[in-house]
Amino acid sequence: MIKRKPTGHPLTGYPRGDNLRQEKVFTMENTYTRERRCEMTNDRTAVVPSVTDQLRDQATIVGHDVQQLGRIAKDAAQETWQRSRGKAEEFEKTFESKIREHPMQSLLIAGGFGLVIGVLLGRR
Repeated sequence: MIKRKPTGHPLTGYPRGDNLRQEKVFTMENTYTRERRCEMTNDRTAVVPSVTDQLRDQATIVGHDVQQLGRIAKDAAQETWQRSRGKAEEFEKTFESKIREHPMQSLLIAGGFGLVIGVLLGRR
């Protein structure tokens, strides 16, 4: 067996404080463990690009779905706006025609509303 004085942590190489003064015996088991750690690290780095590609693909799909939902929402909002605008114009024409048919009644109703609002605001 080979006895060596460790210079730091086996993976990072950073000093380990009090452990610097202790001798460590490197056996076949320790060597196997270090080699296995290196293999695992290489396996992880090989897996990372494929995971990154998968995440990128999923993000692209989600982006397209969000764009499609945005278009659908925009179309629905435009349709609702057009329908509401048409109803408002229809109400305006109906309201205006009623006022033209009954001008005196419309004037008295408007005066009544004005009187009620004036009394309510005058109480403050």
